[in-house]
Amino acid sequence: MGIEEYLEILQNQIRDKCARKFVADEIRGHIEDQIRDNIEIGIGEDEAISSAVKDMGDPVKVGVELDRIHRPQFEWKFFIMVIIMSMGGMILQFFIAKYIGDVKGYISSYLFPMIIGLCGMLIAYRLDYTFFLRRSKIIAIIHLLLLIVLPLMSGPLRSPVDGAIWLKLGFKFIRLSMNAYMLLYIPLYAGVLYENRRKRKCIMTKLLIWMFMPILIVSVMETISLPYIGLLLLIEIVLLLTAIYRKWYVIDIKEKILLLIAIPLTSLIISFVWYITRGKYQSIRNINQMERVKNWISHFAMTASENSKTVYSFLGKIITNSNWISRSEKAIESLQEYDGYGNNKILEAIMAYYGILAMFAALACCLLVIFYMFNIVAHMRNELGFIIGTACSLSIGGQIVFYLLIMLGLLPSTGFTLPILSFDSSFLIVDYIMFGTVMSVYRYKEIRKESNYLKDYTPEKS
Repeated sequence: MGIEEYLEILQNQIRDKCARKFVADEIRGHIEDQIRDNIEIGIGEDEAISSAVKDMGDPVKVGVELDRIHRPQFEWKFFIMVIIMSMGGMILQFFIAKYIGDVKGYISSYLFPMIIGLCGMLIAYRLDYTFFLRRSKIIAIIHLLLLIVLPLMSGPLRSPVDGAIWLKLGFKFIRLSMNAYMLLYIPLYAGVLYENRRKRKCIMTKLLIWMFMPILIVSVMETISLPYIGLLLLIEIVLLLTAIYRKWYVIDIKEKILLLIAIPLTSLIISFVWYITRGKYQSIRNINQMERVKNWISHFAMTASENSKTVYSFLGKIITNSNWISRSEKAIESLQEYDGYGNNKILEAIMAYYGILAMFAALACCLLVIFYMFNIVAHMRNELGFIIGTACSLSIGGQIVFYLLIMLGLLPSTGFTLPILSFDSSFLIVDYIMFGTVMSVYRYKEIRKESNYLKDYTPEKS
């Protein structure tokens, strides 16, 4: 049996198409090494080839065993975590909705989006994450164009508070949170970072343009809440610095100093100041956000206004009036005064309806999920899988951190959601897609080799 015949039979036993090639390359290398060894001990060439192939074993049995090793893997632990959290969130939101008499809203705004989100998670899981390779820029451009087109399609049907838009599909209006939609840009930016790997010419300028383009668009279109702009920019900076740390780009020491110190600091300051101080271009929503920022600043000042004292005393009232393991009517009354009651203030609602211990349990579940996501990513040997998984993990983790900072009064009191548990259809769907993408990274971790991606890449000459 010849080498090619042996490899063809072996590859036919392997189900994953991508795995077939690198497995065949590895086996071919072993056969060629054995042939050289046989020739060195005086065996003729034809006999050396035949003997080397025979020494590899039955191609069917070897192929079946390699198929078992190099097949997609399902992350059952993470999947079960997400399902348990989903069931918990569904039960919590149902009883809250039942108490306030809004079961219909619960079904349309939480239950159906959760089902859609779970389907989206499974689709993202089945979709090979290497789909981003050489497509990230095109998809990112389409994403940015939709940032402009979708608000224009909605016309005046836009929330003055959170920038949500309503799109008319037939006889039904669909609510779309542009805050949630923007988060989908994060894994796309990670893909752009990977696509530009090993390139030199004006590389930092290009990457910074990709970083700031969405921020420029949403600032002009006034479709994204201020905290989400900060979250997006912060995650983009972390991803860029991670790529630099892993030596993806050839840059001199001056550029490193500029990026490590000047760019992150000035990016946050300029974006923050520009977005809230644009004078005549401010809409009602911008003014509303400015008031929240002013209240937040005065919250830390000695001369805090009565309004800011009231806003940031609600949480204290809820905690003080909440029981440890049961519902508190006083806490529920305090919760009803809180901005966003029944929508995004899920931890506060859990405290009021189920007790402080239930709130800590829900928070612990969220932190466990994000910890497990980062644990999956940390064990990735493939650079593309690592950066895509990191982007999705940072997106989920960033929402949790920002939610807690706002809850504790360390950031302006604006609407932020807690993944899976909060009552927002757009974020539910987007977060589940992020979970599915991380599961896809895990699924193909043993059958997507770095060498397969880089074979078409050649370093640019400076």
